[in-house]
Amino acid sequence: MRWPGNLYKAAFIIGALVAASGASAARLGHPSYSASAATAAQRQWNIIADPAYATDGSTTTRYNADAASLNTVEADGPFYLVKILVSDLAAPYDPTVPSESTHNVIEVDFSGAANSKSYTFNFTPAEADSLNQVGAVQVFWSLTPATTPGVMPAMPAYDPNFPGSADEDTDNLIFDKLNPNQQTANFMNYQNPGSASGMVPNFFPQADYYEGYSPDSNVEVPDPFLYGGPSNPTQIASENTDGVPEPAGSLALALVSSLLLVCRHRRVAVSVIT
Repeated sequence: MRWPGNLYKAAFIIGALVAASGASAARLGHPSYSASAATAAQRQWNIIADPAYATDGSTTTRYNADAASLNTVEADGPFYLVKILVSDLAAPYDPTVPSESTHNVIEVDFSGAANSKSYTFNFTPAEADSLNQVGAVQVFWSLTPATTPGVMPAMPAYDPNFPGSADEDTDNLIFDKLNPNQQTANFMNYQNPGSASGMVPNFFPQADYYEGYSPDSNVEVPDPFLYGGPSNPTQIASENTDGVPEPAGSLALALVSSLLLVCRHRRVAVSVIT
């Protein structure tokens, strides 16, 4: 079951209500996602997730599946990929899972540093079809590579040589243009609220979060912070942006209240709240 077009529009409108600086938002205690958007190649869009002062966490990106198809996810800088989830109606699902409606997730798990920097999807024809791609991808990332495939490691220890920044690039998502003549498409980095929250738009079981160390602390080891997660499924503000033909500066749109690649695609049944 595809999400109604008006639900997508409502989410994008909400994400654009309040504008603020990503750096200022983080320092003031208002967590937010932001994104840079540019064309990676003539037939692609590149969306960069960059939460402030983050050491680990996850980001969900929504896209118009009629215009863009997910190609590659890359960890940026010192970060590593831990897990990628793609909502796709063509993936087999478990009918025994009780839910109002059910669709499934393609899951890719990573461990170790060697192969945790980039992953290119080879969708089946059915999975790649825009009627089956729901238009949501969740990426888990960390400064520390996973030791167990797909399992987030503990929060990395504070590194004074890497204190983080107000725009901490964590991962890049490369999308193929389904229409090579289309110059722009809409994308949103936002906090998926998690299945247990009963909130929409909810595509994945786990609520997005990110954590790191306070940039304003005066102690030798700064105080850690945690934004989002199941206790605060709407805490992290969203970034609604357009893929554009030339590199663009990052925007911050805020809401007040954010070794070994396991080469297997595990299909997980997920409840969709409608």
